[in-house]
Amino acid sequence: MELQTILTRGTGLTNAEKSAYTSMIQSGLNSAIPSLNMHVLDQDIFRVTLDFLQPIWMGGRLRALNRSATLKHLSGEQDLLLTREKVMEETIRIYFLNQFLSDVLELRGEVEEGISSHLKRAESLYSAGLIAKYQLTRARVAHSEAEEKRLHSASDLETARSILKNLLHLEDAEHFELSTPLPYLPMNRSSLRWKTAILARNATLEKIRLGRRLAIQKRKADTGEYLPQLFAFGQYEVLRSDLSLLDPDWRIGVGLKLNLFSGGEKVLRYKKNRMLEKQVTETERNVSNLLEKLGDKLYHSALKQEATLAHAPIRLEEAEENLRLANSRFSSGLGISLEVVDAHMILEKVRTNILQARFKYLSCQLKLHELSLDLKDFTKTLEKQQ
Repeated sequence: MELQTILTRGTGLTNAEKSAYTSMIQSGLNSAIPSLNMHVLDQDIFRVTLDFLQPIWMGGRLRALNRSATLKHLSGEQDLLLTREKVMEETIRIYFLNQFLSDVLELRGEVEEGISSHLKRAESLYSAGLIAKYQLTRARVAHSEAEEKRLHSASDLETARSILKNLLHLEDAEHFELSTPLPYLPMNRSSLRWKTAILARNATLEKIRLGRRLAIQKRKADTGEYLPQLFAFGQYEVLRSDLSLLDPDWRIGVGLKLNLFSGGEKVLRYKKNRMLEKQVTETERNVSNLLEKLGDKLYHSALKQEATLAHAPIRLEEAEENLRLANSRFSSGLGISLEVVDAHMILEKVRTNILQARFKYLSCQLKLHELSLDLKDFTKTLEKQQ
């Protein structure tokens, strides 16, 4: 400014002019710089900030948490399958029990009818003086016992029917008929195949396996806390009236977080997770052994009942022939009442054993199918038998 004045008028600035120019420049600077009192140190500051945080890498924790969520979902599905199989097994077993008790009631009704016929012959022969009174008394006792057994069977069947009504929600139905008799289904698998199917598909065992995998993912998630966590962040100021010149309207960046000291908490969690894995693995091994033993027991029990059924026809033929001969001998006066009663009891026992063997045989098969989670195939096979 002073050089311009010298060139223009030939003389420099006076002291008064220098003071005037200095004051003018200071005034311009003061008006250009905002007041610190208003924009930096204001007592009433209103801020609305939108924060965005996007994890990029969490030391493997995100993947472990996602897998844990999937495993929990699969575990819930196994719970549903387990409940479904138990309900199906119980319903079918109670149905078989009803059919078994119905057949037993029919059998004991036939026995009572046969002994009743024998009692009438005994009364006729006693009236004619052909037998002693003790034989007539023995026939009456046998008839009373046969009637008592029939009544007990009827009571057992009514109890089983009530249970089946509750399972099928048929409380309002006073009477219903059982349409599926006790079938004979051959064993179509070996012991090894049954055990393989049980270990591969058993719902309880699968749930334990999922628990072991879940424990592994939990350990991986907790191990991820030892590693740094990388994330992207962003901030945006919605209200800008209270921002100072130093505050930006928005900011973005990448952050890294690493927890260096946790007071031993991480180490303790890691040890607990390892211990949980060992416990679940040991439980899986024990349950597998128990299922193998149960599968063997059910299979060989089924074979035992199958052998009984295979030899049943000859025993049934012998008992029927024994009863025919006893009746013939008693009617001709060569036999006694006790022989006829015993023949009836032997025939009843043989027929009852056959029914029990068939019921136990089906019950073993039913339990094997439940353990291997394929009761649907079992029910389809039953439907084809009708």
